[in-house]
Amino acid sequence: MQQDQLLKIAPQQQQVQYYSGTPVDLGVRIGTGLLLTLVANKFTLLAAGTLSYPLWWPIYKAWWQNQKLRSQYRYVGLWQTNVLALNLAAPPRLRQEPAKPTINFLFGDDSSARTQVDVPYNQRYEEVHVGEPAELLLLSNTPDFSSYKALKEVYLPESGVWIAKYPFVDRDVFLDISLDIERERKTRQAAQWPT
Repeated sequence: MQQDQLLKIAPQQQQVQYYSGTPVDLGVRIGTGLLLTLVANKFTLLAAGTLSYPLWWPIYKAWWQNQKLRSQYRYVGLWQTNVLALNLAAPPRLRQEPAKPTINFLFGDDSSARTQVDVPYNQRYEEVHVGEPAELLLLSNTPDFSSYKALKEVYLPESGVWIAKYPFVDRDVFLDISLDIERERKTRQAAQWPT
């Protein structure tokens, strides 16, 4: 599987949106950019960079996140697994803000490999059920995947739901690869059991 296809260097729209944050975050960046521009106005290039800070910062953050992940691992594989458990949990309240519930998903297979993904509650996660097939990427530095990291971005083909905090994967490419693998599996099965 090609790492370059699935884990892009250039930020995708979903990744930039993730780091763009809320309108309040944008307001803070605009204010910071204006303040820095006033301080740096004697240096034209620096002033231009600080004034455009609200625009380029989310792009830079997404690029940095992509680069960091890509530089750590050489190999990418698709893990076809199942939802083993899901649990709605309320995180501890640290401030006066209302606590936002999270859902803890446990994924695994017959080999006893497991990974947990904790994400903020989203209504579309109510469609997910225990036993449902799931697919996610494994990252490794060894071609045999003797040691690996499971990327915490999961696709559930039955319900068409993505579970993730941050959108690392080019989802269109991921779905194409997933469908290709499923077609190959069905072709092999048909060849083993002629009708």
